[in-house]
Amino acid sequence: MTVLKGQIHREVVVHDIKRPVIVTMDAETKRLGFHEKVCRHIYWLPIYTCFAMAIAAEGQGKSRKE
Repeated sequence: MTVLKGQIHREVVVHDIKRPVIVTMDAETKRLGFHEKVCRHIYWLPIYTCFAMAIAAEGQGKSRKE
């Protein structure tokens, strides 16, 4: 696995949101940032919080068997 040394930005199209969402991974602060393309305000979450929420949400959504 490659060690993250800086920030990585990726653009994702999300249903029900007008513009693409930019997801930022910041290795230094260990946070994930989310903002709509063209918008300036970034909403940050600690990676640990995202991980814990993903574990809690497992099995609550659609079935993985499709």
